[in-house]
This record gives sequence, C-alpha cells and structure tokens, in this order.
Amino acid sequence: MTRTFSRWLCGITALSSAVTTLPVLAADDSTMALEEVVVTALRRSERLQDVAASLTVVTGDQLAASGAQDYTDYLNSVPGVTYADNGYRTSRVIIRGVSDGLVVTDPLTGMYIDEAPVTQGSQPTFDPSLYDVERVEVLKGPQGTLYGAGSMGGTVRVIMNKPKLNEFSGAAEGTFGAISHGGDLYRVDGVLNAPLVDDVAAVRIVASYRDEDGFIDNVHPGRERKDVNSIEKTNVRTQVLLKPQEQTSVTLGFMYQDEDLQGTAFSDHTLPRYQQDRVYSQTGPGETSLSSLTIEHEFANATLTSATNYLDKTSAANIDATMFFRGLVGALTGIPVGVNEGLGIATDVDFSVFSQELRLASSGDSRLRWLVGGFYSDARTTLTQEFDLREAVAVSARYTGSDLFLSEQEEKNRQAAVFGELTYEITDRLSATVGARGFDVRTDTKSIGDGVLNGGRSVTNKDGKSSSATQKYLLDYKFTPDNHMYVQAAQGFRAGGANDVVPTTVCGADLAALGYTSAPGEYEPDKLWSYEIGSKNAFLDRRLTLNASAFFIDWDRIQSSIPLPTCGFSFTANAGKAESKGIEIEAALQPVDGWNIVASVGYTDAKLTEAAPGTAASDGDRLPLAAKLSWNLSSQYQFPIGAALNGFARVEVNRVGDRWSQFESARGSTLMDAYTSTNLRLGVSGGNWSAALYATNVFDEYIVTYVPVLGSGVPYDVIATPRVIGVNARYSF
Repeated sequence: MTRTFSRWLCGITALSSAVTTLPVLAADDSTMALEEVVVTALRRSERLQDVAASLTVVTGDQLAASGAQDYTDYLNSVPGVTYADNGYRTSRVIIRGVSDGLVVTDPLTGMYIDEAPVTQGSQPTFDPSLYDVERVEVLKGPQGTLYGAGSMGGTVRVIMNKPKLNEFSGAAEGTFGAISHGGDLYRVDGVLNAPLVDDVAAVRIVASYRDEDGFIDNVHPGRERKDVNSIEKTNVRTQVLLKPQEQTSVTLGFMYQDEDLQGTAFSDHTLPRYQQDRVYSQTGPGETSLSSLTIEHEFANATLTSATNYLDKTSAANIDATMFFRGLVGALTGIPVGVNEGLGIATDVDFSVFSQELRLASSGDSRLRWLVGGFYSDARTTLTQEFDLREAVAVSARYTGSDLFLSEQEEKNRQAAVFGELTYEITDRLSATVGARGFDVRTDTKSIGDGVLNGGRSVTNKDGKSSSATQKYLLDYKFTPDNHMYVQAAQGFRAGGANDVVPTTVCGADLAALGYTSAPGEYEPDKLWSYEIGSKNAFLDRRLTLNASAFFIDWDRIQSSIPLPTCGFSFTANAGKAESKGIEIEAALQPVDGWNIVASVGYTDAKLTEAAPGTAASDGDRLPLAAKLSWNLSSQYQFPIGAALNGFARVEVNRVGDRWSQFESARGSTLMDAYTSTNLRLGVSGGNWSAALYATNVFDEYIVTYVPVLGSGVPYDVIATPRVIGVNARYSF
C-alpha cells in the first residue's frame, strides 16, 4: 500500500475513535430522527447503518423528488460511481474507478432488478422505469462471494415496491417539462394495489409512459430535422403476492418495456452546440420482458429463498457511418455514394438469460449467523451487424449490406456457483465474517463473418471455460449500538471468454506489428483484491449519521481490448495491471423536524501501474471514465401552510470531476470537463395530492458524458439533457 493510502487508513481509524467520544445530545423532540432504511444488499434484512459495507441507498422518495427516470439520472449523483454510454450501443457502470472504458464486452458492475440479474456486458443493460421504486442499493467494492462474476467494482440493485395484502390503494401522476434547446416532455405514471383474497393474495400493477422530444438538431442540407434524439418509452409491470400460510410467501412478477429511441445525443465539434450533421436516419428501438418467481419460507431458525428469473431483451442500433465509409464503399463497388445518400451500420442484439438462485440464511439472535446458496444461469446472445444501404439508392440497387460486411455471433454462457458466508460474534462488540464462492463458467461462441470488408467468409467456433473462487474476510467492531468500524478484504472476478473472428487476410500487418501471427481465440478471467476500512456512526438521537470508508484495489491481468488501427478490428487479451485507492464520506442530518440535509463526497485515484502492449496506454495513465473527485449535496424542507396544506422545497447539487474518455495517453483520448448540475423542486401537498414546479440542470450546463475515438469523420460529444423546467402533479387514494 502507498503512504497516501496508509494515511487515509489512519484517518478513518482516528475518525472512528473520535466520533465515539462526541456527546450524544438530547433532541428537542425525542420522536424526531432520520428515516430508518432497511436493506437486503447482503441477502438478509438489516438496518442500513448496521451493514458492515460501503452501501449507498437512494430511496423511492428521493428518486421521485429528483425527477430521476433512468440510470443516468441517479447513478451519476452517487460519489464514486459513473454511468457512461456512447449513445445507445454501449454502456458501463463504473464504481471506485474499476474501468477499462467502453470497449470490452464483459461487465464490471453487477446490475439487478429485485432478485433478477440483468447485466448485459457492453450492450445497454435493461434500464427500467423508476416509478414506484422502493429504493436503489449501490454496493461499492467487489461483491464476488454473494453476487459472483461481473461484480468487480460493485453491484447496483433496483428494488421495486411489492404488493400489500388487505390494502386497496393507488396513485396517478403526470409530468410536463420544457427542454432547453429542444422540445417538450410528457410523462404519465400510475399504480394500483388491490387485495384479491383477504390475508392471502394481492396484486400490484404499475404503468408508465414517457414521451420526450430531443434537444439535438440535424442540420445536414436536405435532411434537416429538429430534436432528433427523441425518446418514447412504455413500461408495464405486475406483481402478485400469495401468502398460503404465515411462514410462506410467493411473488410472481412480470415486466414489459418498449423503447423507441430516435437519433442520438451527439453534438458535433465542428458545429454550434446541440447540432449534428448526419445523412443516415439513426434509430434504436428495443423491447424487454422480465418474468420472475420468488418464494420465501421461514423455518424456525432459517429462511429459505428461491429466485427464478427469465429476461428476454431485443435491441437495435442503427448508426450513421456515411462519412467514415463513403469513400471506401464507393471504391469497393465502383458506385459513388451521393451527397444526400446515407450509409448505416445496423446492429441487432437478442439477449436472454435464465437464472435460478437458492439460498438458506440463518435467522434469530444466535452468535453464529450463516448463509449458503447455489446459483445457475444460462445466457444466450445473438448479435448481427451489417451495412444498411437502404438510404444509398444506387449502391443498394446492386448490393446488399451483407455483401460488403456481415458479422453474426452466437454466444452461450452458462454459470454454476456455490457460495456461503459465516459470521460469528466473538464478543458482544466484535464479529468476524468469512465468505467464499466457487464457480464454473462455460462459453460457447460461433462467429460468422462475410463480405468484402471481412476478406470473404469466415466461420469460427470457440469453446471457453474457466473455474475459480473468490474470498471475503471481514471484522466488525461496535463501539456503541450506533457506532461501529469494519475492515475488509474481498475479491472480485470477471469471467473469460472467446474473441470474435479477426481475419488475417485484412489484419495480418496489424497483428504482425504487435507480435501476433493471429489473434488469440480466447481470453482468461481477471481478478482484483480490495482492501477497505470503514466507519458508520449515528448521533443526536439518530438525527445525524456520519459514514466514511477508505479503500485500496489491486487489479491484475486486466482484460484489455487491443485495437488494430488499419483494418478496424480488435481483440481482447489479458495484460496490464492497475490500482485504485480512495476515500468516501456520507452524512445525513435532520436539524429540525421536516428539514433533511444529505451530503456525500468521494475521491478516487485509479490508474494503470503496468500498461498492456498494443493498447497505446502508458504506465500511470488514469483509468477511463472515472472521476477523481465527485460530491453531492441535497436539502429538503417541508413546512405547514395553514391547517390542511404543507409546502416543500428541495435543492440538489451534484458535482462530477473531469474524466478521460479513454486511457489517458491513448490516441484520441479526451479529458472531459468537470460539471456541476443543480436541481430544484418547490411544491405544495394536501392529504392525498401534491403539485410541484421543478427544474433540472438549472444553470443549463453542457454536460459531456463521453467522447468516442474516431478513425475518421467529425468528432462529437455525447451529452446529457440540458435544463428542463416543468410541473408535476400527483393524486393518491
């Protein structure tokens, strides 16, 4: 460990010791305290402040108050966490700087909806509507023992509200907003909870519709169009809760979401902001369904949980490639591509995953607590990519897109794992936890390439397999019931896989320059160790909480994408080392009844210690897309207005530091500016209704979330939504 990190460890230890000596002042109102949040992040229900882990929770009320709709809206407000995407083809959730950019297919953060794993590598992970959400749990640091491969940086869990027995209730909500530099947005949401059989069965139905104009104008002559990056999204979900007996609950769920994404939020560097020059019409439709069955049974001293889930997702990304390929296609076909004719790259992805987890966790107040379980998943991915020549009339009259380039890949990924954790209370204050997970991953990949740009037809079949185990060790010491400190060492793991076909006929020179006669057929797993010390504390009759943690991550044999610059292909190899170290502090305060203040800050120093040959990165490069410094501050105040009305006001400020789009010294890498986003909300509520005025990104910051590296063509920024000002109304019964 470095001296800097050692000083941070000392600082956290000193904080833990010091806070226990702070006076616990009597509150003016003994009933006044911060809302107690119960979480299930460690696979059992417990108070958030009791969890010996770095865990940030965004409640449903906080999501609603901030107007959050998707991952971009709330993950980037959590210090130490970044959500990045390059439009609607590739996305990544980055926690504590564990990042290799947006080019490697395997995930670094586990994504869950309730008990269902929905992580999908580099393709956009299912991003559900956030209406009627109970909470979002963000576990920072590797979660290899409880969540397995893909949770190297951490895990994000979206927990939906569940049906309530013997309660007939519901709500309807409408939102309107005016988007700066663009059009309008409309959202309609509703929820209905109804008992079916008293004390036995209930149903909860949620529906959401979102229609947003964009804020990017296409200015290509003859193809002019305003607000091209519009979004239309429909989400419906139903859950049925059955309680055949007091000790048993069965929850059946189904969710369906339809997305119609038009153009992309790309702002060209050569044009005024919020403008792009595109010939080809870009679109990105998608459909997702998620079916789930969760059964829980409480025995005398243990709880058995069975979680069965099936996710089926189709998505498409039709991206303009006219400028990049106009000359090449014209030369290959002998047919010039007209000035107003477009060339597209069409990518279609069909993804499905069946998963089954069975676990048994001890219950009661015994000094020994344990959890054991097994997990199985079967994921299938079919990816097809080819030229779309429909808008190039002369070329399409003689050629199909697959005549020029076609790539088809079918992948089957099966995982089987057993896991367990054991916690023993050595004394009334000190407890120790050990955990382990052993798993086997098997991947079958069939790749077909064809077309002139592929050097003709090629077929490759690859079978890959990897087996490994991860470990976790934890000590937790309670100074008082509300103040404790923990130290932890834990492993994270990412499965290996097979590479796509890299044709030597067109890439031979690039491969030879790197010392390869051919690209490796597969790549191996990579692992990391994380070392963490943290402290969680509550004061002033639990009106103040103060939590802090410091971490050091050692990452080895990183799965690195090796680009081949001349032929445009790439492959993945195991090379390079990195480390990440940092500190995170979170505080929440209720100074008076009705006023809540939440603040958090994170500092992450993530860099390469040994660069992989061929990546164009250098030792000491910052890891891509990871901000060094980020912080969040929110304040909400509720106050009476007469006898029957309450007013409320909320302000939230989110700061994200600068980030490199690629490894710092890589060709074309861009340092994206830091930004500060401010949200405001002011409203009134009475009984069963509320109405509010709101503004997001109040100062209309130009927020760059990604800058891709282009071999040719006009560079552009991927940007977030500018200022939105609108109204919101809600009625419940």
